[in-house]
This record gives sequence, structure tokens and C-alpha cells, in this order.
Amino acid sequence: EGRLQQIHNRYQFLQIKLSPDLADADFQASSPRMDAVTLSVHPQRFDFNRLHADFVLAKMQDAPLLQKNPRLQLAGSDGENWTLFRTIRP
Repeated sequence: EGRLQQIHNRYQFLQIKLSPDLADADFQASSPRMDAVTLSVHPQRFDFNRLHADFVLAKMQDAPLLQKNPRLQLAGSDGENWTLFRTIRP
């Protein structure tokens, strides 16, 4: 019919990084670009349930920090590169 339709192609790159140096906050959000968000989280205090996550996949070297988080339970590991944590619901 010759009509134009609006199409919205929205996406956002979300990076989550562990930041044990966050003093008082559980997380800090920043936006280095219009289409990107970096969420810095304190590994022992951040409640991953806030993200509606059932699991958290992390690099092996980050596992010791995340094992101290009371809302995460170690679910498995490949023994080389990755560890898998299950979120514990309140």
C-alpha cells in the first residue's frame, strides 16, 4: 500500500564484571556507549536474583570470589575454564 512502518531494532550489550573493590554498594552501572551497559557487581554481596538469573557462569579464576556469595551455590565445573553457580532464591 505504500505505507511506511516503523521498525525498532533495539539491542544492548550488557557486560557484567566482578568488582570486589566496590566499597558500600552491591553494584554500579555505567554506560560507556549508547548501546552498552557495564554492570559492576560486588561478588560476595550482589544478589543475582535481581537479574532473574537461574545460573551464573563464571571463569574458573572468579570462582573463589563467588563461592563466598550467600545467594549462589556451586553447581558444577568443567575443571579447566568455567564454573557454574545456581542462584538461591530467598
